[in-house]
Amino acid sequence: MGGILCKNGVLFWKALSVDLNDPTFKSDMDLVECGSGKIHESIDKLPSSQQDLKTHSKDAQRSELSTFNSSIGVLLSCLGCVIGTGNIWRFPRIIATASYSQGSLTFLIAWAMSLFVWSLPLSIVEYTLGRFTRTSPLGAFHRFLGNKLVWLGGWIVAVTYMITAYFSVIVGWCLYYFYKSCALSSLPRDVETSIKIFNEFAQESYWPALTHTLAVVIVGGCIFGGIKWIEKANMVLVPMLLGILIFTFGWSLTRKYSEVGITFLFTPYWGSMFTPSLWVAAASQNAFDTGAAMALFISYSSYFSRKNGAVRLGTMIPLCNNMVR
Repeated sequence: MGGILCKNGVLFWKALSVDLNDPTFKSDMDLVECGSGKIHESIDKLPSSQQDLKTHSKDAQRSELSTFNSSIGVLLSCLGCVIGTGNIWRFPRIIATASYSQGSLTFLIAWAMSLFVWSLPLSIVEYTLGRFTRTSPLGAFHRFLGNKLVWLGGWIVAVTYMITAYFSVIVGWCLYYFYKSCALSSLPRDVETSIKIFNEFAQESYWPALTHTLAVVIVGGCIFGGIKWIEKANMVLVPMLLGILIFTFGWSLTRKYSEVGITFLFTPYWGSMFTPSLWVAAASQNAFDTGAAMALFISYSSYFSRKNGAVRLGTMIPLCNNMVR
């Protein structure tokens, strides 16, 4: 049995009904310095039944020492998790393939409904789990569901890892295209030239390996620096990405036949409304858009400060991301 007493900035572990001759205890009153980051070594020697004290002490230190610096840093970092090639590349492809030739408004309706029925609730749960437990996805599932279902957290992490494995390759492609756009005097004006550029890139073995390695090194460097470096990187990169998206949107409206695309986008074909494949495509695209159920935000929200509301951000981030569409 034991109790905790905190007085004048000092946390005490008071051992009650304990054999004082037990070598795992130095005295009947062990001391921990609150907020100093130094925990008395006797806590490490507590019996396994009392290990929760040690865990909560470490979580308390982390919550104080490792948090986002600002609310705008939280917003941009969370948006940086989900805004990317899915906005520019995957969404147009899915809406074109899942819609019928009569129009795609029905897909947009199903996609928007999936946001409120599927993605938003899952995002709020993720933010709340991380904010409350202040630990990893595995630790969060362990605390809420126990040992028997902790594998669910591991499964989500494994799936996210597999997605990241191919996504890092795509980031490498983006780096190559950035280099190529700067090196070329003019961008290709026909599909055949674009295909030729990609085939040359894919067939040159060192280019894919080089760009992939560069992408992994850049991301790994940010992760190595901890949440502070991640926040700083997103404070720079996410506004740049949003600027590119806004510019691309404005530029696309000036292209020939842009009015045809807009008309198709907002023309409904009600006959497709009850097609299962359309709803599956809309729900999967929305989950991909928002990063719902990928455990990304369990990790991020574990670094939230007290002023970062889990429900508010869990609602705001998916809505902001979908507005970028």
